[in-house]
Amino acid sequence: MLSSAANVRNLLGECPLWCERTRRLYWTDIEGSELLAIEEDTDIVMRWALPERLGSFALTERENVLLMALASRLAFCNIDTGEFIPLAVHPESRRVPEQEMGDATEPVISSSGQWMTVFPRKSSVNLTGLTR
Repeated sequence: MLSSAANVRNLLGECPLWCERTRRLYWTDIEGSELLAIEEDTDIVMRWALPERLGSFALTERENVLLMALASRLAFCNIDTGEFIPLAVHPESRRVPEQEMGDATEPVISSSGQWMTVFPRKSSVNLTGLTR
């Protein structure tokens, strides 16, 4: 038997993903540019407004960091702080906002197919915990 977890309207709700650690059900409203979540045994819906459409996302080893596939980029997002760490950008979005580059002066960009990878000069990206 199915029942509604919460009375929520989305323009295009997709990608339901259960996080065992936080006991939250996450999903995206793609056209509404939002990430949403509801905790187990509550009817409180959490919402995070995003700068662009979120097509998909994945959990990482850190419960407050998600890997997000946004309309123009692939990035880690700390949902507690709203900080994005870009990993790849679409060629039509060649500029990464300065606030996302940390203390780097400019990104290192390498082209690979239809996407360009972006890594700040003074940082490293740890991808452990993304796969099993």
